This record gives sequence, C-alpha cells and structure tokens, in this order.
Amino acid sequence: MKGWPAMGEFFFVVKSLLATIVILFIMQIRIGGVTLETSAHNWIQTSPIAKQLEKVAAGGVLAVRNAAKSLTDISAQAVNNTDVQKASRFDFEIKRSPSQQQSKSQKNDYLAP
Repeated sequence: MKGWPAMGEFFFVVKSLLATIVILFIMQIRIGGVTLETSAHNWIQTSPIAKQLEKVAAGGVLAVRNAAKSLTDISAQAVNNTDVQKASRFDFEIKRSPSQQQSKSQKNDYLAP
C-alpha cells in the first residue's frame, strides 16, 4: 500500500464507526423494562466517584471565578490609580520657552497705553 498512505487512517475511522454502532445497538437492549443505556446512566450519576468528581469540578469553578475576580480587581485598581503609577513619557506640559515669554512681554510693553 505504498501508493495509498491514507488508507490506514481511513480503515481506522471505519472500524471505529462500526464499533460505535455496535455499542449503540447493544446499549438499547431492554432488561427489566429499562435499557442498558438508562441503567448505565443512572449508575454513573449515583456513583460515589461521580459525586466526588462533581465536588472537585465545583471547587475548580469556584477557584477560576475567584481568580478572575481578583485579576479584574487588580487591573481595575491599576487603571484607576493613575497617581501612583504614571508613565514619565505621558507626564508632560506644554510651556513657552523663557525667551518667548520675554519677547511677548516686551511687545506688550510697546502696545500698552
């Protein structure tokens, strides 16, 4: 199969699809008025491992929420607190040079009545 290198991947996909279809049909078998799928689903939901995983997931969500809130508070404080941390390149004032101010005052002296 030198000319068809992708055929191996294609056959893997086909085999996986067939295995999925077989498992799907097996899970639809009814035993005692309930399908195997429903029984497996109920067992997974009520198992102690699932309850523990649910607690871990809730703790993870809480940790992410607290971290995001802290990060938001810190960034908001940094943005709002401009007096403490101000970049020097943005700290400038537009002023006239001393020679310009002197020449302007001399002109005003000539124009004064």
